[in-house]
Amino acid sequence: MSELILKLHILSSIIPSILTLIIIFRSIKGIMLKNEIRSIDQKLPLFVLVFLYLQLALGILLYFIHIDDYSQIENADQAVTAINTRFWALEHFLMMFFALVLSHIGFIYSKNLKSNLRFHKKILLFYGLICILIMTSLTLNALRHSGF
Repeated sequence: MSELILKLHILSSIIPSILTLIIIFRSIKGIMLKNEIRSIDQKLPLFVLVFLYLQLALGILLYFIHIDDYSQIENADQAVTAINTRFWALEHFLMMFFALVLSHIGFIYSKNLKSNLRFHKKILLFYGLICILIMTSLTLNALRHSGF
């Protein structure tokens, strides 16, 4: 059960990262070519938001499944030395939480914009930051598993 949830959690982080890359490329193209706002430009951020919520729910499930791993930490000094625990309990959660908050802000803010250029610029800003956060989290996870 835990392995299935973990695989779904990983998949739900890869999909938004791919979608954010698509959003970034579409926004750059929209800025450079002064493209109109299309329905796909408004729907892609919503899909990212849905997958980030799915990722949050699966991450919370994983946290509570593995809560015993975190309960052995008695003070802050042990938490600092337990890099693996600190990564999952704090760093990964905060990065993905900020990605979710930025996704909400970007989605709501861009939905109300009527100017094509401003829309593409705001989408590029917010979803570029989200992509950086997701890719950083994925990279740190990969480095942690590779032994670095």
